Amino acid sequence: MNSLLWGIGSGITAACYVVLPRPLVKDEGHAPIVVLGWGMFLSGIVFNLYHPFFLNTPPITGGLVASMSTVILVGTILPFSLVLYSTHFAPSDVISIVDATQPVMTFILSIIFLSLKITVAEVIGSVLVVVAIYLLQRGRRKIETPFDEVS
Repeated sequence: MNSLLWGIGSGITAACYVVLPRPLVKDEGHAPIVVLGWGMFLSGIVFNLYHPFFLNTPPITGGLVASMSTVILVGTILPFSLVLYSTHFAPSDVISIVDATQPVMTFILSIIFLSLKITVAEVIGSVLVVVAIYLLQRGRRKIETPFDEVS
């Protein structure tokens, strides 16, 4: 039950980080990096209410600084900036569909390159993600096609 709630919460927040900033970036004309910065700043403050950053800190080493910098820059700032910047070129539903393929690709690449051992539940979950992506894309095509053009 716990993983189901985390999965639903993850889906909701993934949709929100594409849909909510779009008016700020596209209509208001704010730079995507500014919107991203404010979002991360506010979420950092909220998270620090739950677990303050100064408790249980590991010793600071060069490897830790390099690892954290890589995760922050390559794994967080760059991808989120690119997603926000893409709202200039594509509608948010298309961006959400493309973004939904990321867990499936991570799953497939983990099997191929990391020799991940998978369970039936993981296969079913991956199939559900692919089916959801297909249904979202199919629904999008129906919306784009006017009723009078359908034969």
